[in-house]
Amino acid sequence: MHRQLLKARRNSPLTWVMILLAALAMTVASVAIAPTASADVVCPTVDPDPASRAVTPAPASGVNWSGCDLSYADLANADLSGANLAGATLYHANMFQVNVIGANLSGANLDDANLYQAAMRQANMVGASMVSSNPYQAGMTGVNLSQADLSLALFNYTNLTGANLTGAKLTGTFLSGADLTSVNLTNARLDAHITSNTIFSGTNITGADLTDAEFVSIDLNGAFITCSDTGILGTTVYHSSVQLPSGWAIGGASFGTFTVPIVPCPVPNLALWMQAVSRTSDTASCPDSFSGSWDIWPNGGKGGYVCNRFVFFYGSGA
Repeated sequence: MHRQLLKARRNSPLTWVMILLAALAMTVASVAIAPTASADVVCPTVDPDPASRAVTPAPASGVNWSGCDLSYADLANADLSGANLAGATLYHANMFQVNVIGANLSGANLDDANLYQAAMRQANMVGASMVSSNPYQAGMTGVNLSQADLSLALFNYTNLTGANLTGAKLTGTFLSGADLTSVNLTNARLDAHITSNTIFSGTNITGADLTDAEFVSIDLNGAFITCSDTGILGTTVYHSSVQLPSGWAIGGASFGTFTVPIVPCPVPNLALWMQAVSRTSDTASCPDSFSGSWDIWPNGGKGGYVCNRFVFFYGSGA
């Protein structure tokens, strides 16, 4: 360019103007293609006064507070919809009726947080920790809680319709009255406190681990697993006589009466038959793969204790 400028001194004024314009265009282009540095995260301060805990600057929709320490912050009724709170520490924060709809809370620490009646629809909470938190009556439809730690959290009467809890940990979690319609609990640790008003409708509990779970008068007929080669279509479970599909773990569980639907693996053109043998008393053991029951046919139609199992009939079909 320097040589061009020197040469321009011997050229016409029009040539000189054209060279200057070309230089200006190159400068503008270099600025346009330069990467724009993203704004640094500016974390707010939390008033240390226990009577206040106010946040400065005030919460606002869409703020970027990723990785910020907001422990004990008062965020009650705040609008943080669409905010970036990924990796933030919200330990013991007051988030009463907070709005975090569509917010990014992945990897955030919400242990002991008060989330009573919080609006949390469609929030990204992958890998978040909510140990001992209180999302009582929170609206959490469509939230992504996969791989999250929800131990000891109070999800009573929380709407989790359509939520993704794949691989989540629910050890000691309270789910009384919770709506688990269409929730994905695949491979979740479900040793939670579940009562008769917990809603299971289209809930996927494939491979769930129910070790030490506490069930009280539960009907799981609306829930489903993928399939089981046992061929059992539905098993009524009473206390210690637990029969659950392959992939479920049971140990030390406390059960009321509930039913477990088991979807058999597809076997074409095979009828499902029940085999039964009599036994002498209600304490008599049953052969392998049989379960104890009572039926009317033993003792000449007077009834008695039996052992049953369901098998597929492999016949000629004639």
